[in-house]
Amino acid sequence: MSRGLLITGFGSGKGNAETIAEALSPSYFEEIDALTFSEAVKYPERVRKAAQGATAVTHSAGFMALKNALVLGGRPERIHAIGAPIPSSAAMLMLKTLHKSGRMLTPGVGAYNTADIVSALRFHQSAIGELGAHMVANFGQLGRISRFDAVQASIDTVWSGVRVDLGYNDDDAYFQLSQQAESLAVSRSVPVHRLPGEHDEIILRPELAAATYFDKAG
Repeated sequence: MSRGLLITGFGSGKGNAETIAEALSPSYFEEIDALTFSEAVKYPERVRKAAQGATAVTHSAGFMALKNALVLGGRPERIHAIGAPIPSSAAMLMLKTLHKSGRMLTPGVGAYNTADIVSALRFHQSAIGELGAHMVANFGQLGRISRFDAVQASIDTVWSGVRVDLGYNDDDAYFQLSQQAESLAVSRSVPVHRLPGEHDEIILRPELAAATYFDKAG
């Protein structure tokens, strides 16, 4: 098994990153470095070093943070980008955050049992702490996130010789990849894996989400 690097998305706290990392190791990686989005934004050199020769797993805006750091160098073995941003607007992303948060706590929509609700509450508690402690590193990136194009970024990365797989959840409240964009990605050797559930499946149900994704991506 390879060494892994995990970078979580906007507002995701250290506790969330560690929970996902625990779901990924040792089933998929012998060892894994887990970074939050704000850590990756503030310490790109740390990301570059951790990415060298590793298999990177990113969630949401974590892919943007990884791409920004790789400008400094570093060459991952492979990148799995789940729920990565596609062009929108900062205002729309904020509105979608409210919608997504509501879905996470709605029985039969984003939560199916008590464990799901507990996971969602823990996520929100961690996110509040993260945003309070690292407000600039998160909110200061909203404009860049809204302009980020995961498909084009993936194509560019593949051209550099690094394989990239994209994964998108069917009920993602943030990013819905169009058929045209998916066709473009696939035609440029970027596999796209359609996954069940919400944008934050990897946070709410990390073991199941990881198994579902890697069953498709290999």
